[in-house]
Amino acid sequence: MPTLNIIGAGRVGRTLGRLIHTRELATVCVALSTQRPNAREAVEFIGAGAPVTAWSDVPPADITLISTIDGALGQAADALLAAGAIAPNSVVFHCSGSKPATVLAKLRGAGASIASVHPTKSFAEPQRAVRTFKGTYCGFDGDLAALNVLGPIFEALGAHVFSIRSEHKTLYHAAAVMVSNNVTAIIDCALELYADAGVEQELAEKIISPIVQEASQLALRLGCSSALTGPISRGDPSTVAAHLDALAPNPDVDAVYRALGKRLVALSAEQGIAPNASLSAIRELLAPSEPPRGQ
Repeated sequence: MPTLNIIGAGRVGRTLGRLIHTRELATVCVALSTQRPNAREAVEFIGAGAPVTAWSDVPPADITLISTIDGALGQAADALLAAGAIAPNSVVFHCSGSKPATVLAKLRGAGASIASVHPTKSFAEPQRAVRTFKGTYCGFDGDLAALNVLGPIFEALGAHVFSIRSEHKTLYHAAAVMVSNNVTAIIDCALELYADAGVEQELAEKIISPIVQEASQLALRLGCSSALTGPISRGDPSTVAAHLDALAPNPDVDAVYRALGKRLVALSAEQGIAPNASLSAIRELLAPSEPPRGQ
């Protein structure tokens, strides 16, 4: 069974470490964090390995997962090289969605193959992520030798591995952010508006949940323009104007409403239900409430 080191003791590293350990796909050697409590908690969560804080305590392994923040990937590669922790013919990979595998290119000189495997999944709750990881789509880029090692491991975890061209990683990651982090921000806006309208949060959450689920399912099943409903779909400028009046005291949410509304106007035009004149009126309403600074 191959050996595995985990560099970075955060949520992604913990989740993948535990999954790989419990499925007996690799032997976890160490989990490194600059903070000993974090390293110890990671090892306890994974159920295997030794907690370490010093690069000199990282032994060479068959597979090394670097699960640090994106900006520290290059520094981690340098530290592993300096510590002599890169074994010839080993695999080193990271899980960044925006950084390509080539951020680790210097490790090829030590005989390692490199890769990036990005699970398109939230790891906010590692316990839940472990339970629900099966079926996760993972974008891969990097060396074929690394894919030959990592592909079977992730497939054994129930993941679907697909290839991403390195030069497109940033766009790929932006798409994931749109449907994950940005949706979270939209839900936060909605909760704020419900609260301002006197709806308690517990009830607001119950209202939002089926709306979000149904809207996403319909958009993916029917296509976005066909699934579109609401005042912009109908070509109802009076309702949009009323919304904007109500949002005026909340400029942050107002800006989100206007930005998304412009996209909805385009979808409505594609849908073909609303009159063009009505969509033009809505487009004018959605123009920024104040001119950009410097103009």
